[in-house]
Amino acid sequence: MKIEIWSDIMCPFCYVGKRRLETALAQFAHRDDLNIVWRSFELDPTMQTKPGQSIHELLAERKGMSVEQGRQMNSRMGEIAKEVGLEFDFDRMQPVNTFLGHRFIHLAAHHGKQDEAKERVLAAYFTEGRNVDDLDTLAELGSDIGLDAAEVRATLQTDAYTQDVRHDEYQARQIGVRGVPYFVFDDKYAVSGAQPSELFLEVLDKVWEEKHPAPRCWLPATPAVSTAATANRSSSPGSYTQRPLPAREVAVVVAGFLKKGPGQVPPGFSTSKNASRVEAEHFQSCGSSLRVEAKPF
Repeated sequence: MKIEIWSDIMCPFCYVGKRRLETALAQFAHRDDLNIVWRSFELDPTMQTKPGQSIHELLAERKGMSVEQGRQMNSRMGEIAKEVGLEFDFDRMQPVNTFLGHRFIHLAAHHGKQDEAKERVLAAYFTEGRNVDDLDTLAELGSDIGLDAAEVRATLQTDAYTQDVRHDEYQARQIGVRGVPYFVFDDKYAVSGAQPSELFLEVLDKVWEEKHPAPRCWLPATPAVSTAATANRSSSPGSYTQRPLPAREVAVVVAGFLKKGPGQVPPGFSTSKNASRVEAEHFQSCGSSLRVEAKPF
């Protein structure tokens, strides 16, 4: 299963949403079979990095409020972050343009370290007050996750991965993403916002079950177990219905069932020599054309 996540580095709810998804994944039985892809999204592509400006001042400027009101809003956001184990240091955060950071994450993806890069950049921005629009900073963060710092610096001095970022943003527009975080599960279901972990887990289970439907087996798939089953034709010649066969029950096949030959035997069955009964060995007959009538063992 693939999960694509559009998010921005400066988006606090994106970090919270990441943690809530991770909480759900910890409870998801098939988490090792997931492919998580981080997609770029810039909340404000025109944003300019202004060393010395505080995040409180930026929020006040954007929202048309006082700096103190901005500080209070950030404080409430910090409490939400604590609920998922994150410590946001708004006093040290540096408002930046995130385009270079997104390119860094794509570079890390090229080396199979996209998730590590995403986490490292978010932590650097929200908890360490680092400037993630700085080449030296990103080279150091790359080194932290096992990338070559010199390669990171040299690569980001070119226009490498620019088109990757732009393509992510183009895809976001195509599917109607207006805010982040935005989660897309197997190109089928979308979840917008940092939703509760319970909702993420519900979606994960639903998508997995739809992609990997449970086999309609009428007996437990126990090796080396041989049982018999009775088949009764439905009222319409040549057509059959079916119902589950409870555990610890077997049925005896009507002797006349096989009169038309072995071709009548459904998948998962083998015939005895006298063709008077059918035995299910390692019984895993899913969707067989039989109506199974069970009798007590």
